[in-house]
Amino acid sequence: QGLIASAPETTPSIMSACELTSALHVNSPADEVAEEAPLPRSFELPDPANPGDVHPDPEPWNWSEFLKMLGPGLMTCLADTDGPCLQTAASSGVQYKYGLVVVQICLIPVLYAAQELTVRLSLVTKDGITGLIRRRFGKFWAWFACTLHVLMCIQQQMGEFGCISQFATEVWGVQKWWPPLLYFVMLFLTIVLGHWYFRVLEILGMCAGSCQLLLIYVMLATRPVFSEFLSGLWEMPFSDMNYNVLMSGNIGAVIMPWMLYYQQSALVQKKVRVSKIAYCRAETKIGACLAQVVMLSIVVAMGTAAYAGPSAPATGFADIVEAVGPSLGGDLASK
Repeated sequence: QGLIASAPETTPSIMSACELTSALHVNSPADEVAEEAPLPRSFELPDPANPGDVHPDPEPWNWSEFLKMLGPGLMTCLADTDGPCLQTAASSGVQYKYGLVVVQICLIPVLYAAQELTVRLSLVTKDGITGLIRRRFGKFWAWFACTLHVLMCIQQQMGEFGCISQFATEVWGVQKWWPPLLYFVMLFLTIVLGHWYFRVLEILGMCAGSCQLLLIYVMLATRPVFSEFLSGLWEMPFSDMNYNVLMSGNIGAVIMPWMLYYQQSALVQKKVRVSKIAYCRAETKIGACLAQVVMLSIVVAMGTAAYAGPSAPATGFADIVEAVGPSLGGDLASK
């Protein structure tokens, strides 16, 4: 609330709505190219009586411009459905069939709301989350939050290494240390490539993440019975503790701190202006829908092909391949 676009370092601590309007207004294409600097750390943000008077109008919609803007929102949301998340979704289908599908649908606006907040913060303040924490709460809390975030990222990467090793070992019979080594090399090349040309990294990331959309075809290939699907949507045994644990796991798999940090930092790095907020919001909506449709697809596919009841053990990658293999024409196609 009360966030506004940047002003020069010489800006007084409080500005009037008129001054803010003139500072934000785009008068010509040449002004559009000008880079917006971050807000001064000493700048105090007023709360305007009418926020519409101090924000520029969004640009008229242009599809070519929208395609150029694609990247941070899709990258973030598609990367949300990683190995541990897919295993959680598969276990949900195996143990409760379609009972957690409604949860996946309800999480779409939750995911969008969280990521859209980073869109507004980045476009208006031109600063990342750590920078905003430092400006508002000081260096100590900025370091504290950043350290926690780094530790959580390390923990998550350990989970990713484990999932990749498990997948390669169980599904392809590869020695477990080869895939993590290749993954480490890819991470290193990603860092180098991102430093060299960030747009190439975005395009590669979106292409890799889009491969998950094949799970929609997997869901359709299992041919769920529509009447059973509709009736199973509302079978939610909230009295079952295991069901609540799985539901919590699905909710926790949707919003993760790195997603907030990455999308906000990526938009700041691209120097996106406030007038382009409509493009960023549209991209985030598409990404949120695709991410949850992928999760929903694996729940439905496993619920149709391998439902075994609440007492079924946790589902691994080999179980997923075995379950959907007959629907896809064999284990090779499933792999």
